Amino acid sequence: MTALARPPQPQPSVGSGAPGPSADGRISDLAARATTTGGEHEQLEIENPATGEPLGTVPKCGTEDIEYATARAREAQERWRRSDPGSRQRVLLRFHDLILDRQDEILDVIQLESGKARRHAFEEIMDAAMNARYYGRMAERHLRTHRRRGAFPLLTATWDHHHPIGVVGVIAPWNYPVVTGPGGELGPDLIDRVDYIMFTGSTDLGRKVASRAAERLIPSSMELGGKNAMIVLGDANLRRTVEGAERAMFSNAGQLCISMERLLVHESIAPELIERLSKRIRAMRLGASLSYGDDMGSLISEDQLKTVRQHIEDAVSKGATVLAGGNPRPDVGPYFQEATLLSDVSEDMTLFADETFGPVVSLSTFSTEEEAVRLANRGCYGLNFSLWTRDTGHGRELATRLHAGTVNINEGYIASWGSFDAPMGGMKDSGLGRRHGAPGILKYTEQQTVSVQRLMPLAPPPLVGQRLWAR
Repeated sequence: MTALARPPQPQPSVGSGAPGPSADGRISDLAARATTTGGEHEQLEIENPATGEPLGTVPKCGTEDIEYATARAREAQERWRRSDPGSRQRVLLRFHDLILDRQDEILDVIQLESGKARRHAFEEIMDAAMNARYYGRMAERHLRTHRRRGAFPLLTATWDHHHPIGVVGVIAPWNYPVVTGPGGELGPDLIDRVDYIMFTGSTDLGRKVASRAAERLIPSSMELGGKNAMIVLGDANLRRTVEGAERAMFSNAGQLCISMERLLVHESIAPELIERLSKRIRAMRLGASLSYGDDMGSLISEDQLKTVRQHIEDAVSKGATVLAGGNPRPDVGPYFQEATLLSDVSEDMTLFADETFGPVVSLSTFSTEEEAVRLANRGCYGLNFSLWTRDTGHGRELATRLHAGTVNINEGYIASWGSFDAPMGGMKDSGLGRRHGAPGILKYTEQQTVSVQRLMPLAPPPLVGQRLWAR
């Protein structure tokens, strides 16, 4: 590894405007439309992470709400399964249109709740809309009945059918919250009442969720942690690489399971890449204004800021070098943290192997592709990797040697994430199952095989003994 000197450290600039209105009533108005079991509910205060100011309150759900919601879901699911494919398609495509028609107000609410920059909130909008459009157009094809080769040609006709598995319980992480209530309290009861669990969160919690689901013999899929690596080969286009690195590392302030937290650079281009990337990081505009002027928003909470600060301070105390960023920015908002690039990171540092889930990236150099592959594959995670090279054919070959569920060539994560016809998920401790494509909907079905035997049974004909039949 090459020791890298720290360049001068001017502060990143503050964003183009204030973080936007906080207590404007929209969160409470939305919460008032929620259906609960009735009666008094404890209220949870929601704050704008970008300002620390209150946004409103939402009801804290309990086990009675889980029971009520799953009962209603079962009723709705029966109606949905009896509807024709055209009706389902119209619902999904209408949902797509509504999201795009009302994207400005949805973007505002996403930003107010999460403190993220508007450009990153827009990724949420497009993900929901494009998923709805994809399955609106393709679900019928993925779910159709298929004729299969039977046991004996002409005598056996076989089909396979897909039936809806039932009610799906989704346990989502705090960075994309929907249901109001603590997962530790509501999660077990949800798992005990549904027919399938889709979990997104940490690997440790994923093991517990999968174990409880296994006790009931219900299927589950897990999108878990990652310590994703971005590999930059010696022939990479540095301008494009640096632009892509900012998106890959610092979208949603690094609070994406598919964000890059490790940067592996060929030693021949490391000095120039460091200079360019450090300059870009220092020029990043921090803020969460309700416009597209900011490059990176806030962390979600005080606890997440503490985790990020602990990782940085632990690394620096043990010899890591801060190449760019590194500081909290309370002048911008209570939970803002500069995008941070570190070098000289060693195995005794917490962030070497643990997921930071924040805007912190460690940089290492390599001399050969074999070394780059070895460095990328080390550790227990294998979610999303990125590879930068001018030779995309060679890049595809090299990608097959990386132990990750998705590999983006000359992109950080959007290329694979936006390829909705292709499955996406993790290897190793990064998860089980896939989203997107045919696997993304077939996992929510039970497969049934129906066979018809014609003309003669699969048994010895009359007057033919078993011994002769067996020959």
